Amino acid sequence: MPQEDIIMRRKKTGSSTRVEDAPVRCTGGGPIQIRSKIWIEVQGKPVFGSGRRRLLEAIERTGSINRAAVDVHIPYRKAWGHIAAMEKRLGLKLVEKHVGGRHGGGTVLTDEARRFLSTFEKLEKGVDAFVDRRFQQTFGKELARRVKASTPHC
Repeated sequence: MPQEDIIMRRKKTGSSTRVEDAPVRCTGGGPIQIRSKIWIEVQGKPVFGSGRRRLLEAIERTGSINRAAVDVHIPYRKAWGHIAAMEKRLGLKLVEKHVGGRHGGGTVLTDEARRFLSTFEKLEKGVDAFVDRRFQQTFGKELARRVKASTPHC
């Protein structure tokens, strides 16, 4: 995760001539960065990507589909729909539900789901590294110099 520096900049507020200090965040790693996003599709339909990864990670963390859905800001019914679609299209059992009982119910990720998450994370890191290298090869340092020269204080 890039380190952030906070730089204070003077700015006018509204139509007033009053000037105040306002923090401006500049991410570390230079003024220009390439970004990429990957996801898995089956027969042209998205089946797994960053949103569904966050859902599974939240289930792992909370032990509950309901609490995980709240954490990732989606309705419980939609969370279940995502899980069912992933399991069907990927052919993997991702969650195990434990119903009530003495210690209460809950949901846990299967070992297969944990392996899948780990493998997807490795894929993302590999793609990020490749895209970073390719960006440098394609644009070199010239574009970064131009952007840096036109970006005040960052």
